[in-house]
Amino acid sequence: MRNKLEKPFMVLLLFFATDALRSYLPPNNVATLSSGVAGTDRRVILLWTTLYAISFIFMLPWLRRIGKVVLANPWLLALHLYVLASAFWSADPRSSLLFSASLLCTAAVGYFLAARYTFHEQVVMLAQAIGLSQLAGILFLIIDPGTAMMAMRDGSFRGVYEHKGEMARMVVFALIVFLSLYGARRARHRGLLLIMSAASVVMLVAAKSSMGRMVLPLLLATMLVLWLLRMKTGAAMALLFFFLAVLFGAAFVGYYEWDALLALLGRDGTLTGRTDIWALAVSNWRERMWFGYGSGGFWRTGVGDAFRSGIGYDIFGAHDGYLDVLLDLGAVGLFLFAAGFVRAFRKSLSTVLDREAEYGDLPFLFLLYLLLFNISESYLLQRNSISWIAYVAMCCALTKGLPRARSAAAIHPATSTLFPSPAPPL
Repeated sequence: MRNKLEKPFMVLLLFFATDALRSYLPPNNVATLSSGVAGTDRRVILLWTTLYAISFIFMLPWLRRIGKVVLANPWLLALHLYVLASAFWSADPRSSLLFSASLLCTAAVGYFLAARYTFHEQVVMLAQAIGLSQLAGILFLIIDPGTAMMAMRDGSFRGVYEHKGEMARMVVFALIVFLSLYGARRARHRGLLLIMSAASVVMLVAAKSSMGRMVLPLLLATMLVLWLLRMKTGAAMALLFFFLAVLFGAAFVGYYEWDALLALLGRDGTLTGRTDIWALAVSNWRERMWFGYGSGGFWRTGVGDAFRSGIGYDIFGAHDGYLDVLLDLGAVGLFLFAAGFVRAFRKSLSTVLDREAEYGDLPFLFLLYLLLFNISESYLLQRNSISWIAYVAMCCALTKGLPRARSAAAIHPATSTLFPSPAPPL
């Protein structure tokens, strides 16, 4: 009975970790279901306390294996311990302790997924959770179109998320996961995966998110490049060089026609005010350059109030994940994150050309996705977030090594892109 309930429960936890349904909280509630620092609604705290308590019950038989996974990833361990220790010098110790505890619980779920399930099972669970959030968005569009659309944003579609940018981020993540499953050599429900992928593209277009429209083509182009590299034929190499020439040409034109490109994407030279936020954030970071204001401690203090007064409107994030890490954890914290990220990225590079690795491209594409989206939004070190759960789980999977497509342990021998790799020579 316990085993039958475990996986559906974890999918449910991942669904809530997508931060879906936030916009359907009571109007006077500024708390978020995941990472927001703008509130501590007791119902939200109770929800996540319950979810984590149940998940920890499922973790008990796997503690020894989870411990081995944790110790095998020293940079992740060092980062999480540093986040916890930051409460000692935090500008708001209470908020830092709450944030740190939530983040450690979030990381524990990622470690558990890596220790308990095969990588294929993890990908399927991610797809199910994100797919549920997309179906919920479509359902609410039918039931309550006024809430599912952003009236102040020219009718942009936000689904069950608070903002169209968050929905666009999750839609791009969903598309990566769906196409990775579709590319499996023995994939099931390919028709459904194609429908969900097409729905993701439609939802992204409806969201009118500039960042989403920039990141998605880049990730799809990366999939094509990786497929061409694996082909290793003369025609494929010629096509690859032609594609790269077009890409570099587009980058060259974009550099010299930056203003025109921004106008095409519906942005101005300040990136809708982000450059002003970044300049003020850097100024505040210099006040506590090395250790920051403590995890989750900057925006809840008088310094955060002064920031909002200076910028002229309410804001609870720097709209840049790396700047938010600097504000909370300082240069030391950003170094710890960067060291772990570079380690994982280097390992992911070794898997993308491996024709026998199951889902070999997915970690690389996810890390690239995380890297790009955090340029203009803040999604690093998010508590109760599917992004951080996936990051921890994929770092652990890369350390362990992805399953081999020919291995008996692989549930579904697969490649990891929309374009299946050619079969290796016998």
